[in-house]
Amino acid sequence: NDLSNKVLDHQNTISTTFNQIMYEMSSVVCPHCSDTCRNIFTFEVYKWAWSIVNTRAVYMSPDCSLKNKIKLSDVNNLALAPYIDMFNHSPLACVRATVNNLNGTYTIVTEKLFKKHSEVFINYGPHSNTKLFLEYGFIVPSNPQDSVHLSANEIISKTGKGLNKNRMEKLRTYDLLEGHYCTSEGLSWSTKHPNTPNT
Repeated sequence: NDLSNKVLDHQNTISTTFNQIMYEMSSVVCPHCSDTCRNIFTFEVYKWAWSIVNTRAVYMSPDCSLKNKIKLSDVNNLALAPYIDMFNHSPLACVRATVNNLNGTYTIVTEKLFKKHSEVFINYGPHSNTKLFLEYGFIVPSNPQDSVHLSANEIISKTGKGLNKNRMEKLRTYDLLEGHYCTSEGLSWSTKHPNTPNT
């Protein structure tokens, strides 16, 4: 259920943002072909653009001083880094990414040795397989960051333990009905100990 809901949420986000953009651009006409942007910029094109940005964008700090003098206003700035998608992700890769303030170059330095002629990996971040699949279209076998979310209803139905109203209220009061998951190391602490507040 969790995976299905995340896929639907992801699809809904893409579709909603596309509709918002189309609403804003409904009367914009292309100066080159005189056609409306609504006819040119289709949903298929938008999905392609979305994936291009997601797989090739890096965060830029507003403190970064660029040669082109573009003033970055907030922490949510993205810059497209051509060819960065040529490097595959590994959760085991240790890398450091920096922007050289003198020349504006984006640099990734590995902090782990690689053998000559072997593939050099970078790390896209501590992502679960769900996140990797939704954002990048792949999963990593034996991903140490992977986890499976478990809803309280799933746990209760599978354990066969009936919970009376008072007990359910207690679990709700201590916020123990959410945050349950399972990793390669087993169940989370709050899933194994549902009667103890996690403080």
